[in-house]
This record gives sequence, C-alpha cells and structure tokens, in this order.
Amino acid sequence: MNKFRFTINALAIAIFTFAFASMAQAQATRTWVSGVGDDANPCSRTAPCKTFAGAISKTAVGGEIDALDPGGFGSVTITKSITIDACCMASILAAGTTGINVNGAGIVVDIHHLSIQGTGPSGASVGVNGINVTAAQAVHVEDTIIMGFSQNGILVNTTATSQLILRNVVIRDCAVAGINTTTTGSNQTAFGFDNINVSTCGDGFKAQNGSSGSIRGSTFTLNTNGINASQSTSATFVNIDSSLITGSSTAVNTGASTHVRISRMLISQNANALGLGGAVDSGGNNTIHGNSTNQAPNGTTTAQN
Repeated sequence: MNKFRFTINALAIAIFTFAFASMAQAQATRTWVSGVGDDANPCSRTAPCKTFAGAISKTAVGGEIDALDPGGFGSVTITKSITIDACCMASILAAGTTGINVNGAGIVVDIHHLSIQGTGPSGASVGVNGINVTAAQAVHVEDTIIMGFSQNGILVNTTATSQLILRNVVIRDCAVAGINTTTTGSNQTAFGFDNINVSTCGDGFKAQNGSSGSIRGSTFTLNTNGINASQSTSATFVNIDSSLITGSSTAVNTGASTHVRISRMLISQNANALGLGGAVDSGGNNTIHGNSTNQAPNGTTTAQN
C-alpha cells in the first residue's frame, strides 16, 4: 500500500513538473507574427502566429514580439511589460475599436514601427483611440503612424503617475486630440516628445491635469488648437523647443493652472498665436508672425550666455 502511494505521489510530481515546464516553454522571450502565420503555432520564427493578440499570450514578461513581414496583425490589449517591434511597418486596423490597450500597473511597453489605423472603408475616422493607456509605468512609441480615430491618437488616462515618450511619430485625423494626457488626483503624466508630427486633429496635444514635460523638433499643423493646456485642473508644465505650429485656431492655449515655455518657435498662420489664460514664457528667440492676432508672451525666461 505504501509502495502504491509512493508511486502515485511520484507520478503526480512528475505530471506537475512536466506541466510547469510546458508552461514555461510556452512563454518565449521573443515571438514572431507573419501574414501567413497561425495563432495555433508556438509563435517561433519558423512557426509564427497570425496576430499580436495570439503572440502576446506566448511571450514572456519583458519579451518582444517581432513581425516577419508587412501585414495587419489585429488590435491587442497589453497587461505586462513587453516590446512590439514591427520591423517592416506592420499594421493594426482598428475600425470601431481601440488599436492598442495598455493596462498593467508598473509595466513598461515599447511600440516600434507600427501603422495603427482606425479609418473605415469610406475613409471616415471610426476607430476609438489609437493607443489607450489606462495603467502603466511607461509607454515608449517610436517610428509609428497613427491615424483615423474618432477620439484620440494616443490617450493617457491613468490613476497613477506614468510616462509617455514619443520619437518619430506621425498622428493625423483624430477628432478629440492627437495626444491627450490626463490623470486623476495628485498623479502626473511625464512626457517627452521628439520629432513628432500631428495634423488635422481636434487638439494637436491636449496637456491636462499635472502633465509635465518637453517637446522638441516637432510640427503641429491644421489642428483646432496646436497645444491646448487650457483645461487643466492642476499644475501643468509644457516646454517647447525648435518646433512649428501653424493652421490652428490657437497655436498655444493656456489656462490658470498651466505654464508653457517656448524657445526657437515658429508660430505663424494661426487665427491666434497665444491664448493667455495662463503663463507663456519666452526666451526672446521665437518668431510669432503672420497670425490673425499676434499675441505676445506674458512672461520671459533669462537667456544664458
């Protein structure tokens, strides 16, 4: 009897060990998707998956999903630290939905080389948000195109402090805002944008409720407002350097809780250069010219030799 129990226990341990090993093996540090893949595959290079959603369940925390070829790989919800690198400009078609949902406390998400489209068959903007961040420590987006959404290109709406870093990103045709950062309570969205281009959106960048960071080498054109920080309910700081804002109702719009600093800016061909509900500081090296109303900044910064 004791020998029988020992055999049963040993068998149970072996089964558990095998199952655990199988689960661990399923979580690869690098997985692959392809236009000719299948989500029943292990998402290896030689047996890739069909969609990002299929690959993410087989990718370990901190791992990476790569695209083998151009294609449409579907929308995805991200709840763990991960990198999606579509080396060949893969796409997400998100008509009527959100392209990427990021929802994981403390996670770090990297998104590279993607085209995220919400445009429907008629050309209307029918997707909801291109990227929707409801919980994350940091989201990095590089070399990506986002277009055709009825709400926002990128929405950060978190209940904890988070970071949004953008580099070489094009956003267009988004009804509410190209980029919309908002938080609740005393939390903040820290941001850094380098070489972004936002056009034909409601607001190019809607900075709200404790958003704080810098924009450099970027273009905002044909948006209702270029930079709109007028609706913030808590201290918001936006630093803008070497950038262009044109074709807007108001190029830089501020409110009582906001402070914007501009340097080496060209603000031209807008209805209003500045909305001065809050503070706009200038280093004296900007070009504000050719607007219907050329409001002057209401504060200065000291240039250092």
